[in-house]
Amino acid sequence: MRDDDLPESGNIEDRRGEGGFSGGPGGGFPIGRGGGLSIGTVVVLGLIGWALGIDPSLLIGGAEVFNRQTPTTTTTPTTPRQTGAPSDDSGRFVSRVLGSTEVVWKDIFTKDGKTYRAPTLVLFNGSTQANCGGVAQSAMGPFYCPNDKKIYLDTSFFEQIERRFQGCEGRACRFSYAYVIAHEVGHHVQNEIGTLTRANSMHADMFLSIHHDGARDEYLKPWQFEGKALFYFDEPTGFSLHVSPRFPESLDLARTLADQLAARGLRFTTFHAPDSPAGAQVPFLDASRGIYRRDHLFVLNRTDMPALLFEAGFIINRDEELILSSPGHQEKIASAMTDAVRKFCSADR
Repeated sequence: MRDDDLPESGNIEDRRGEGGFSGGPGGGFPIGRGGGLSIGTVVVLGLIGWALGIDPSLLIGGAEVFNRQTPTTTTTPTTPRQTGAPSDDSGRFVSRVLGSTEVVWKDIFTKDGKTYRAPTLVLFNGSTQANCGGVAQSAMGPFYCPNDKKIYLDTSFFEQIERRFQGCEGRACRFSYAYVIAHEVGHHVQNEIGTLTRANSMHADMFLSIHHDGARDEYLKPWQFEGKALFYFDEPTGFSLHVSPRFPESLDLARTLADQLAARGLRFTTFHAPDSPAGAQVPFLDASRGIYRRDHLFVLNRTDMPALLFEAGFIINRDEELILSSPGHQEKIASAMTDAVRKFCSADR
């Protein structure tokens, strides 16, 4: 299907060209012519991305929802923001991609007896006010703010993908742009599912969020497989564990799981270390086990119990994707998690 045939969304706040915020001049990007939602019922597990039964590419790095705390002084608009479908080429393209995600997710939620509440997407140039601690800036890249349920997108980011990072070329970039938008919508879906709220209300002993890992969008490279436009980045391999220091027990859980995985022959990745430009660039809490400190991950900062984010491996690595999909490898991961949870819950604290 051509993107021209996709339905347009009216859930766009077009702030491009607004005054009152610092930032460079705006820009667009070259367009050119041309069964249901299932949620794991195990109390201690937040099975996001893996066990939802949805396309995991939408939720790659699905916990990278920022709780931004950037101190700044901004001017708050005195009138409510208006939403609608932009009329320019780049704005309409964003609207159509967002509209297509609304159709898909509405259908999935409806089949599960739920109502899908679509996010609002904010288009801006340079910087704009966000309800996640201050100002959204183009240097941050696209992100989802759970506080106001809005996606913030400076379309100059797409120019960086093509020109600076050479992540795509020409018409192939259209899929890159669509992927970035769908990626952020995936974060909104994660928020709408309410897994964290459910775990908190059930007074769970722990929260274990399971994901497939990815890389920064600008490092993904396009390729064709069986007539489908896909993305890959074959360099990183291995699992990683991410915790916030809010609960000391979170590190205990991470170490227990890391040891169980290592005992089954699985190796961790150093891809997210501070000196890795394509990774998260965060410090280790335990460099001997692949455990990283993450202070700004939504899924780790909104729980009332110890929480751990487990990246099982890199689905963007074409060889590792095959390994991750193999029953034998999945059995190793499942048994490691089961033994780690059992050991953690039986320990005296």
